[in-house]
Order: sequence, then structure tokens, then C-alpha cells
Amino acid sequence: MPYENPAALRITSPGLCRDATFSSKHALHLLSWNIAGWSAKQKNLDLIAHLNKSDIIFVQEMWSTQNLTLDGFSITCLPATPSLPKSKGRPKGGLALLISTSTSARIKSLSSCNNIAMGVLLSYNTISFLLINVYIPPYSSRVLTDQAWEDLDRYITDLEAQSPRALLIIMGDFNARIGPNNDALFASNLWGGEVIDHYSSIYGRISKDSRINYGGICLTRLIGSRNLIMLNGLNQVDPCAEYTYISGQGSSVIDYALISQHLLKTILKFTVGNRQDSDHLPLTLSICLPERGRLTFAHNQMANPLHYTHKRTFWSPLVASNVALFLTSPSGLAIKEKITNATNPFSVLTDYDTLISKLKMSLMLPSPSHRAINRTGLPRWFDKDCLDVKRQLRQTYLHYRLQNANTLPPEYFIIKKKYKSMIVTKKRQAVHEGWKALIHASRTKNSKSFWELVSGSMRPSNLAPCHISSHT
Repeated sequence: MPYENPAALRITSPGLCRDATFSSKHALHLLSWNIAGWSAKQKNLDLIAHLNKSDIIFVQEMWSTQNLTLDGFSITCLPATPSLPKSKGRPKGGLALLISTSTSARIKSLSSCNNIAMGVLLSYNTISFLLINVYIPPYSSRVLTDQAWEDLDRYITDLEAQSPRALLIIMGDFNARIGPNNDALFASNLWGGEVIDHYSSIYGRISKDSRINYGGICLTRLIGSRNLIMLNGLNQVDPCAEYTYISGQGSSVIDYALISQHLLKTILKFTVGNRQDSDHLPLTLSICLPERGRLTFAHNQMANPLHYTHKRTFWSPLVASNVALFLTSPSGLAIKEKITNATNPFSVLTDYDTLISKLKMSLMLPSPSHRAINRTGLPRWFDKDCLDVKRQLRQTYLHYRLQNANTLPPEYFIIKKKYKSMIVTKKRQAVHEGWKALIHASRTKNSKSFWELVSGSMRPSNLAPCHISSHT
């Protein structure tokens, strides 16, 4: 392979943290996911539990003009934009960066790049990370594609100039396909005669995706010009080189994780996850932190406090019981002992922050809602039939991963089609039943049922802005 980097091939295990100044005991866990709509998934407790395993979350295509909220995270959002003029049509795009309040880091929200990228500077005592979340739509023309990638390149240049010592981590959905390996990529006629010798230092990699598009050429230019490392398919880091997008139209690798060269020695793990909540699969990345990296207690110092949201807590016997239960538990008593026996202020602040984070789970009760919710946090129409098909879909995908096959089995797409069709049918049936119940409450003059049904459907996200004139 003439374009492989010999240095990359000599790496015996990039997945191991080999620098003495970094420790695997202090790891930072990142997740990037094109979630394909946040509002429909935010009540899914299983999904929320999965997200809570990460310290930093890159979210693409949240499809909401409202800011995303999630307890325990400092959140910076780039809301979606309406797909039609005059704020009409389903919102498209939308990015969010979520950083756990337990990371003990300074967080600075940075400017955004049109509607395709946003950044955050994350600083510890001895190290800073420049986090950039990207979503580049699948443009239909090269002119628009070139413009988006040029904008992204200038944006990264500006942010790096502001924080020249920060280590770069770029994750997101690029809608770029770069073929099975570098040989195929550089042999593509999409380069149009461009001299590509200066890209020969790009690290060797493999992929299950055999196709190349113009976005892939733009992505390669970005990687080569900035001397970045792509983790997807990198030898020893991602040997399976899995698809990141799966649909009935085909599978592809379009979601990527890019890092600075200096971060390679800190990589603990990089994987493509197994979640069937979106057509995109999540990317997970774990990196080592410096030994002293978690001593800074300043994660509440945010550039924009409006991104930090709170929920009102109503005191009740149940809340009091939950708090008392935690404070007398082994975990609560252990934290209390650490605080009372601490020998320095940093330990006190860190342990106190841990106590507050744990108490939130006792204090934050589910918001009142008149919509029927089952124990998984999903709407009641998402019944056992839906759960069984979703479980079957996940198991089929897991079996494919265990076999390390090159293509997904046909039955996976059959089950997925059945799953999506079932969800549409169940949801329509639930809406129909809701209307029947509303009409019945109106005809029988049952005001209590009527207003419960109406208030359950009048959530803020469903209401259009209302302008009342001064004469009213």
C-alpha cells in the first residue's frame, strides 16, 4: 500500500496508554451520535442510562429548535433550523455538546460555524481539549459541499488560533465516504487530477464501506492538511471498521472521530456501539487523562449560564424518604466520611460535588405528565410487541458483529422494516384513541378528563410562538 504510513504500521497497540504522564485510572469517556430526533427519545430511560455512562456527548440532528436538556450535564446547543421559509417545516440539523458536571473541568462555549459545527474548550489543570461537533448535510451539489468544508476548515483554524495548545477532538456525522482503504481512496477519479502526494502521510486504515463520494475527498483533504488521525478503521484501534449508518437503502461509514496526533498515545478504546434507536450507530471513545487532570474543581464556571438548566423539586414524603435512604446507605456514609476527614480543600469540593450529583437522583422525580408512560420511560403504545421486535433487532445486529461479517444479513433489514412499521402503526392507533377519548370527554361533559387530555398534549415544544397585540 503506497499510501500507508510506516510509522502507523509499527504501532503495536495504539489502544494502550503508554505515556507516563497519563493514567488509565483517570479516563474521559466520549460518545458521538446522530440521534435522529431528541424529543421522541428523551423519555426513554434505557437510552438516558446509556448516555449517562459518558462524560462528553456529541449529539447531531436533534431536530429541535429548543435547547436540549439532560440532568447532570452542562449543555451547549446549536438549535435546528426550519426546513421551509417562515419557520415552517420540520427542523433540520441541530447540534449539542453535553459535558458531565462531574468531569471537574473548566468549560468554555465557543462560537459556531453556520449550522454545521460548534465547539467547546474543555480545560483541566495541565491539559486542554478543543471539542468540535460536526454535522455536514448530504448536499446535492459540489458547490455547496465545497462551501461547507471550506467553512469548516476556516472555523477549525480560527478556534485553534484562539487555543493553540489545545488537543483537537472532532466527532460527528460528515456524510463522507472514503472507501475500503487508502489505495482505493487515492485511486478514485473524484480527485480530478489533484496532486495528492502530500496526503501520503495519512495513517493506514480499513473499512467495510466500499464506496467513495466527494465528501470523502473533502474529509481526506481536511485530515491531511491538519495532520489529524481518523480512528475509524485504524489498525489496532478499530480493527472491525464497522458501518456507522444502516438503513434499508444500504450501509455506510459516514460518522467519524478525528483526533490530534498527540492524542494517539492516550487512546484506551474506540468502538462503534450497538444501539438501534437511530439509523446511525453511536461512536464511543475513551482516552487517558493526566495524573493531575481531575484536581480542578471549576466545572460550574460556564461561559453561558443559560445552557445550565434546573428542574423544580417539590418536597414530599417520598422525596424525604429517598434522601434519607441515600444518606444512610453505605455510599452516602462513605461520602460523608470523606468530607469530614478531608485534609485539603480540593478533596472537600470534589467529594461535596459527588454528594450533590448523587442526591440529584433522589431529588429529581419524574415531571408530572398526563401521557401514559410505562416503566421504561417510553409511551404506553410502545408495548411488549415493540420491545420484543427491538430486542430481536439488537440481537441480530450483535450476532452479525460477533461473526465480523462484511455485510449485514438480510433478516436484519426485514426486522428493522417490521420494527419501523410497527412503531408507526402503534403511534397512529394511540393518537386515534386519544382523539376518541377527547371527543367522549367533551360529549359527556367530563371536564376533568377533557382538561387532563388537553394539557397532556400542550407541551411547550408543541406550541407555536404567540404574539398578543397591545390592544388585546
